[in-house]
Parts: sequence; structure tokens; C-alpha cells
Amino acid sequence: MRLTVAGAWALACAAACGRGDPRVLADARRPLTGYLVVRAADCDTHLATLAELQRPALGDRIAAAAAVVVGPPSDSTIVRRALASYDLAVPVITASAPRYAALARLDGARGLPEPPSLVVVDRAGRAVLVRPSPTTMDALRALRAELARLAAAAR
Repeated sequence: MRLTVAGAWALACAAACGRGDPRVLADARRPLTGYLVVRAADCDTHLATLAELQRPALGDRIAAAAAVVVGPPSDSTIVRRALASYDLAVPVITASAPRYAALARLDGARGLPEPPSLVVVDRAGRAVLVRPSPTTMDALRALRAELARLAAAAR
């Protein structure tokens, strides 16, 4: 049986999360990693935020890691379908996943940000950006500019 890169990362994530290591949230290939925290009801209007991370200008600096589902486990099916319809090839993280718990610990006792939100972490697993998903074109342009600044400064 061959172990894929994704499988190896999942095993490393599970082991590191068990030790409380926030670096499990980071993509080792890129300096920054982004997560979209969503509910199933947010999919129609907020998956574009996750797509922003896959723009060519950011692709080598910020990894689009996953959609983090807040809600019942059955909502993950809705989110997976929505991601497929947007051609977004990212995993879905539910409350039972080790990375979910690690993300919830990023902001201390407050837990995950209110969905829909974008969370970007650095290689050390520290949150460098936590903001609501944009709801207007002006807010989307502001997010693009902020992501470009983060990507340019990332090492």
C-alpha cells in the first residue's frame, strides 16, 4: 500500500494535533495557509473567498488548505458538493478532525471565528489574519490587497 502526500500529511497532522502543536495547521510547502470557516448555508456566497487563495498571484505563497464546517456533520456533504461545483479541490474539515481542534485553539478560549470567516496561519501555526468573508465587491478588493501584502511579506 502506497502512502500519498495527502495521507502522510493527515498522519502527521493527527500526531501533531495530539501533542497540541499548532504547526499542524501550516502547509510546509508555502509560508502561509488559509482556511475558510463556513456553515452549509454560506456556500453559495462565500466559497469565492477560498477561491481567492488559489489565484495565481498568491498560489506560491498562500495555500488554500480546507473548508472548515461549523455545524452538524451532515453539512459536510453540502459543503463538499458546493466545493466541487466551484472546482475548488480542498478538503473539508469537520469537528471530529484534529485540525478543527487546532484551529479552535488559535484564538484562545473564543474558539473558531464566526462563519463565514477566513483564517490565515503562518508556518509556526500562528494566525496572521482572521477576518469575515467579504460580502461586497469593495470588501473583496480590500481582502485581495490584504492577501497580496501578506503574501509579499511572507518568508
